[in-house]
Amino acid sequence: MARPNVEAWEQMIDKAVDFKRRFSDSNNWPSYRDYYRGVFPGYAKDPDGEKTVLPYNLIFPFARTVIGSTYFRSPYIVVSPRDNRTSYARAKMVEGMDNWLIQEMGLKRQFKTAVLHTYLCGRTMLKVGYDSQFGYMHDEEDLLAKSLDTRKDGDELIEYRANIKKGMPWVVALDPDMFLIPPGVKDLCDCRWVDHIVLRHLADVKADSKYKNVADLTGSHYDVLRKLEAKNRIIQDMDQEDEDDALVELHELHDMKFGDVSVMVHGHDKFIRGPIEDALQIEGLPFVDMCFNEDPEYFWCSSDVKIVEPQQLELNEARTQAMYHRRLALVKLLVQKGAIDDEQKARLLDDSIAPFIEVEGSPREVVDQMQVGIPNDLIQWVNIIREDAREITGLARQELGSEGYSQDRMTATKSSIIHQGSQLRMDEKRDAVATALTQVMRKVNQICFKFWDMERVVQVVGMEGARHWVKYTGQELRGEYDIKVDADTLGPVSKEGRKQEMVALLQTLAKNPRVNVDALMRMLLQEFEWSNAMEILPMANPQGTPVSEGEFTQQQGQLAGNPQQLMQQRQQNMSAVGGMMGAR
Repeated sequence: MARPNVEAWEQMIDKAVDFKRRFSDSNNWPSYRDYYRGVFPGYAKDPDGEKTVLPYNLIFPFARTVIGSTYFRSPYIVVSPRDNRTSYARAKMVEGMDNWLIQEMGLKRQFKTAVLHTYLCGRTMLKVGYDSQFGYMHDEEDLLAKSLDTRKDGDELIEYRANIKKGMPWVVALDPDMFLIPPGVKDLCDCRWVDHIVLRHLADVKADSKYKNVADLTGSHYDVLRKLEAKNRIIQDMDQEDEDDALVELHELHDMKFGDVSVMVHGHDKFIRGPIEDALQIEGLPFVDMCFNEDPEYFWCSSDVKIVEPQQLELNEARTQAMYHRRLALVKLLVQKGAIDDEQKARLLDDSIAPFIEVEGSPREVVDQMQVGIPNDLIQWVNIIREDAREITGLARQELGSEGYSQDRMTATKSSIIHQGSQLRMDEKRDAVATALTQVMRKVNQICFKFWDMERVVQVVGMEGARHWVKYTGQELRGEYDIKVDADTLGPVSKEGRKQEMVALLQTLAKNPRVNVDALMRMLLQEFEWSNAMEILPMANPQGTPVSEGEFTQQQGQLAGNPQQLMQQRQQNMSAVGGMMGAR
């Protein structure tokens, strides 16, 4: 089978657009985002405009609760060797590299964005790349890629993302609107190809040395995005009169069947890049997907917002009716016609104390008041809707920061049972985030193993408790590793509970000569925000130049095979640290 040409790709993209519109609910994504912003049908955006609807926003607090409970606050990766050919020492080096990269790539922010996209749209993607945002050039002109920064046109930048750096892996959370897959696909692993839609300035496209056939390219190509309709409002705002500032809709096509990548513009008769070998197709496509509500048939699944939308709209209607009832409940005076003149009416309505008002006839017969209240059934109906929404999403009042109603005070046991049931639902979401993070870091590691041919240095804590600076290249660390996410870095975990677990663990393991008790003590000290664990119980830090990967691996292997020597080394290191601290 021959590689698809531009015309064939356009037909496949059109089918993917139709598939997405039919099964992803993407046409409603703008409404879901508006709900999150607090904009609802009938609620005027203009502060001075008429508001015919009084909304009670469930979408926003639910979103903030889900994000706060699932994204990792202080992410930490634990790496261990998967087979006997990969040493423990190398695994610790990869662990040190990964936890440094997590901070360097800004993964915390990207995953926070990805969780929000997943909550609003059902499924989102994280893209893993290297060196350049719009494609690494190592297979096209190797000399050029290593000698020039291909993200620049002379002294001017043509790429602007701060978290994408030359010679470094990167991860970016993608807008679900900008991603297409073939019709009928259930899982990203089954995709023969994917299409990442990119909007880029025409001047930058023409200046980028990766592209060709762009001399006659013009801006404002939004053929596919207009068909999807989800971005029509944004597209209108992005249209520019200046041709150089105009945006071009690029389609970055990753073909798993042929292992290549190409870039085209819908309606343009030639590829502007490739097809060339896709250097980032390592263990599959350079994308990781994440969802909270798996669909049994389709890749595009239902979002939390779609599921709770009927309750949201019904609650808005009930609140609006209550608003009108409240207006009706204002005190109204019924006055016998002609019994009070205009001057006395004005005195009746002013704010003076005890005004003297004369009326024609008996005051009890001339003036009466009318006042009605908000029906209790309407108030109860509002509460029922809110409870239904909480039950659907699996979020209890406690998770939303609500103490509950005064007439329904819960016992500690009942509250605990509700919390546990809610955590089962939330744990599923946390597991989805942790799985995505693990997949992302596996791909990042493979990229480092492949492209990092220059020597680098990483800080590693050895099993004897000392910190080592170790030199390495990506090829030296190549191997099979198990990557796990520290579950305690996901969501709001009770510090008191963690402290109690650590104390119990210390009491259990303290007498075992093979256990690094100091490491456990540091973990406990880190739970006290006012303490500096490294000042109270510092690790040994031998002086000297960085050692090679081979030297570090050999040293750690010898210690692992001799427990008595390992314990003596730990004691010596701690004695040396104690001497340094005493000298201070």
